Amino acid sequence: MKRSLLLLALLLVVVLAIAACNRNGNDDTPVEEEALPQWAPDPDPTPQVDPVEPEEPEIPAELTYISWIVIDGGRPAHDAVVDEVNRLLIERHPEAGLQLDLRMLDWGEYSDLLNMMFLGGEVFDITYMAQWMPPFFAPVAARGDLAPLNDLLPIYGPNIMNMVPSETWFNAVSHGGNIYGVPIVYQLSQSPGLTFHAYYVDKHGFDYQSVRSLADVEPFLEIIAQYEPHLIPFLPGTGASHLNPPHLVDSPLEDVDWWLQFNPITGEFTDGFEDEIRNMPYWRLMHDWFNRGFIALDAASRTIWGDEISTGQYAVMPNFAFVDDGITNSERYGFRVYDVRLFTNSPIRTADIQNTVLGISRTSQHPHLALRMIDIVWSDPLITNTLNYGIQGIHWNFIDEASMMIEVTDAGREEWFNGEASYQIAGLYHRFGTPEQPREGFEATLRANREGAPSALLGFNADFSAVETEAAAFHAIVAEVQHLLNTGTVDPDVFVPEVINRLEAAGRSALRVDIEAQITAWQEVNPR
Repeated sequence: MKRSLLLLALLLVVVLAIAACNRNGNDDTPVEEEALPQWAPDPDPTPQVDPVEPEEPEIPAELTYISWIVIDGGRPAHDAVVDEVNRLLIERHPEAGLQLDLRMLDWGEYSDLLNMMFLGGEVFDITYMAQWMPPFFAPVAARGDLAPLNDLLPIYGPNIMNMVPSETWFNAVSHGGNIYGVPIVYQLSQSPGLTFHAYYVDKHGFDYQSVRSLADVEPFLEIIAQYEPHLIPFLPGTGASHLNPPHLVDSPLEDVDWWLQFNPITGEFTDGFEDEIRNMPYWRLMHDWFNRGFIALDAASRTIWGDEISTGQYAVMPNFAFVDDGITNSERYGFRVYDVRLFTNSPIRTADIQNTVLGISRTSQHPHLALRMIDIVWSDPLITNTLNYGIQGIHWNFIDEASMMIEVTDAGREEWFNGEASYQIAGLYHRFGTPEQPREGFEATLRANREGAPSALLGFNADFSAVETEAAAFHAIVAEVQHLLNTGTVDPDVFVPEVINRLEAAGRSALRVDIEAQITAWQEVNPR
């Protein structure tokens, strides 16, 4: 009996073993798999991997701080905005290893302080420069205070080179074959006009849109003088460098220097102090307005033009570049204004391009990285607009990101935004639009720059090295007398002959012969 049970057990083991072998695929008979419940995991699931936090950007061991000087009275959110820009630089451009040191100089201190920095050899990197406010770009470049950029631009400024519309623009910021500046792409095809205080235009029903010349504005100035004694009727352009600062008289003349004009129609030169086409008629008109009480008695001492406009105490002001009938300037000045164009766009001149330039100091310890900083700021829309408008979510919010439209918050208006950065830092390419300043206006300006006709002397820069003594004496006299003439404080028919005698003693004739010879030689190489 026991023997029989043992045999049955052994037989059962053998049967089970054979069945197991068949299930393991050792038999050719397919085995039907059981259907899996829908909720069941995949029979051969991909191994689950714990989520990995994104790696922190690889930041160079040492960060390089780039100092950047602009003209501004300072902003309450300065430190917070600069901190945000530096966070974005690390997050979006970690390989560069750059940080921004943004220095804002007051309008009243900019000229003297920056000139002392140049002359004293102070170490700094980038500065905004112009040809309308000293220290003027051209003479600073000529005396070697700026770093040459020819070899650096293709390597460290490729985006800059793509954004500047024409190689000719770089000629305008060159001297002796070297490029010394980065022309900021702002409004260069100028269309001068006048800005009116909107409240008083509406109050007295003046048709400002009918104004086509300075003579047309006189009836409004008379109204203001009679009925608004707390206002100053007219602000002359006291802060500019040209003898006729606002260029409110339409003429074909092109400025070669503060005092010498070229007529591309006749090919002749005109001395600015003997110019009966533009300067002398303008000065006579200003003197007449001064005598009639349209201009402040101490106007010649009010040299900070931007500060004067912002006071709101003037009824009519010069407008260097008509854009959008007061939309931009109302935002800039802090009160509602109207703008009117006096004449159509002028050719793009060397001085126009030099009016918004970034220069890199020759004392910079890393000019290549300074240029790289400009290139990053220009090409990164978020960094550009953080400098323009402040911190996203605090100072501004998107209305429509696709169309580059934002809304500036109350905190943004109070703590940061005033429009200065757009023409002193990054231009208009990536600047976001607002309901007050639509993006379409920026596009129109960029299009006008691309399509604007170059002047006959675009790219010419006078070299005063051979007549350095005469030029220094001459320019010192011009700087002394220009505000007196521009504001109508003096009678030009009496005062100008006296000035000419002083200029002759300072070497005017030798200076003019030298500059005219330079232009003639330049025209032979650069025919128009």
